Amino acid sequence: SKTKYMIFHWPQTKHIEHLNLNIMMNNTPIEHVDSFKFLGVHLDSNLSWNKHLDALGNRLSKTTGILARVKSSAPTEVLHKIYNSLFESHLTYGITSWGHAINARIVKLQKKAVRIFAKAKFNAHTEPLCRVYKILKPLDLFNIANLRVYYKFRNKKVPHYFTSLPWNKNNNRPRRNTEVPTRFLNGETNLPVINPIIPIER
Repeated sequence: SKTKYMIFHWPQTKHIEHLNLNIMMNNTPIEHVDSFKFLGVHLDSNLSWNKHLDALGNRLSKTTGILARVKSSAPTEVLHKIYNSLFESHLTYGITSWGHAINARIVKLQKKAVRIFAKAKFNAHTEPLCRVYKILKPLDLFNIANLRVYYKFRNKKVPHYFTSLPWNKNNNRPRRNTEVPTRFLNGETNLPVINPIIPIER
């Protein structure tokens, strides 16, 4: 009863959604859905990530509300821990999948949360606050997460099935000219990376 099926397609090919597919398992019909929550990540038939961003935004908004309610009765250190455990943990979950689609709402919610736990004014600039509390912006979190995966890939620390994926096969198509910080590939993890270049293997 928990099994569903989805047809992935370009947004322009909407007629695919109306295909009448009769999929059965053990004489039980499998429901067709346009979106589905899979391992905590909301997938939709276009891989637009809109459903996931909406769900994530609602969750982050609730956490921001919690921070605002306890702001006056808790010290900044406690509020910072609440931010890390209830806000940033959800923000970084699965970010290598959907991070390229980060929208303005997610960015604004993070700024609001940082101002609250830092007990700053509602219109205070968040750049200095992020430096003080070592908070990375959503895009930086996405970039660093990708670099970590790439480091593991280059050093053969990923599951064996990664080696059979298309990007690992040699082909004659041109590659984007990218560079990876040598220190990162050598295993140094405490790098002050801000907006790093993401290596792309095609």
